[in-house]
Amino acid sequence: MTRTEFYERVDSINDIIEVACDYGHWAETIITEDEFDSRVDSDLYDAVRDGDYTWDEIRDYLNDIPTGYELYTCDGWLSYDPVTMDIGEIRDDLFEFLWGNGYIDEEDEEDSCDIDIEYEELEWECDAGECDIPVNDLLASSQETFQEAKSKAEERQKKLNEAFQVLTLGE
Repeated sequence: MTRTEFYERVDSINDIIEVACDYGHWAETIITEDEFDSRVDSDLYDAVRDGDYTWDEIRDYLNDIPTGYELYTCDGWLSYDPVTMDIGEIRDDLFEFLWGNGYIDEEDEEDSCDIDIEYEELEWECDAGECDIPVNDLLASSQETFQEAKSKAEERQKKLNEAFQVLTLGE
């Protein structure tokens, strides 16, 4: 998977959780607010069924669970912690994890942007032995050619930077 494929494929919390499960990232333990109540109910059912906890212990566990968050991580029986990162931050963290562990492939330079950059070849009109141009004029001409080439290179770099911004920021 490349960076572009990752950001195209992973655009919701469910996508994040699915990819995190595939690669062992902490986001695999995320549960959404919609799932939260049923997970707590399931934990309570197990606690009552197994009889390992008193009602006071269960009440204390329930009182320790923070409420009012959209996302939680579950790292054990009635152990829920709120996720304070937004979805974009979680996705970026997952990407960095995948990148750091070699799961994200380098992008092909040909496929990484749609901006066409034209390259021009400079044509020399005469050989050094055939020209009757004074050295000062030749140096001035070289300086002008160098400045033109430098301007074109700066413009090309600017286009590449803009393309990179579009790819990384998605704008």
